[in-house]
Amino acid sequence: MGHLPAAPTNHVALVTCMDARLLPSHPPALGIEPGTTHIIRNGGGSARDALRSLMASQHCLRTEEILLIKHTDCGFSHFEKDDEVVVKVGEAGEKAREMAEGVEFEVFGSDVEGAVSRDVEFLRGCEGLKHRGKISGWVYETGTGEVRRVC
Repeated sequence: MGHLPAAPTNHVALVTCMDARLLPSHPPALGIEPGTTHIIRNGGGSARDALRSLMASQHCLRTEEILLIKHTDCGFSHFEKDDEVVVKVGEAGEKAREMAEGVEFEVFGSDVEGAVSRDVEFLRGCEGLKHRGKISGWVYETGTGEVRRVC
């Protein structure tokens, strides 16, 4: 892959989940090939966690469009409140719990579409991003492989 440019050839940045079941090229319906798209992965496909990378992608490497894709059966959908994650992390000890209390985990329960909409709204309001009119949100159905646009 040494011959591929660092800047994505289709000028797209994709924010998605770190879930091990999802390959970087998923969903396959998007036709992502090596060298075409910046792929930014984190727990739950969080727009806030991805913001630093998105700003660098747009301002330094010329991406113009952002796709935000969350998926069904995400680990972050199994929690209704951030406090539930803090309790799990706290099982590792008091220092771990204290650290977790300062983190916004952005769990979303069963409302994956709402989480997508909130993240897209957040990105569209970020003054540090260019091309804010070219931000869309999607849900990937892990059971069927289907992708649907939310916003």
